[in-house]
Amino acid sequence: MKTRDDAEERIRDLASTAVEGDGFELVDVKVTGFGARTVVKIIVDRPGGILLEECASVSRQLSSLLDDADLIPHRYSLEVSSPGLNRPLVTPRDFRRRIGEIIRVRCLKADGEETESQGKLIDCKEEQILIETETGIETVPLAAVKKAKVVIS
Repeated sequence: MKTRDDAEERIRDLASTAVEGDGFELVDVKVTGFGARTVVKIIVDRPGGILLEECASVSRQLSSLLDDADLIPHRYSLEVSSPGLNRPLVTPRDFRRRIGEIIRVRCLKADGEETESQGKLIDCKEEQILIETETGIETVPLAAVKKAKVVIS
């Protein structure tokens, strides 16, 4: 494997095919560490959440697939987990799942200034979201979103 990014991309391709066929969504793949201390972190989810037993089942399945594909030529640890309550909202699918909930969004404006909005997520299109704030409806381009998450009360 030439670079860590190459490894992550190839693992992402392999894992997404496997988990999505079983009704799960691949949220993220990260490869950290070096040599025998390499850790492959895979985050999976599905509507309604994912149970610990399901994470264990996905881990067993992916462990075999990764070993067979030999994408990492040395020992590594595999961690499969759910995204948890503080899951960042990144893709349009993430935002669509959270319509009706209160979110906080940090954006980068064209002039380089950062802004933050909080309100009820009322819609998500492919390139923008609509948030109902105390001052009215805000249209936020997804390309401008630097960080977004559900506000947990």
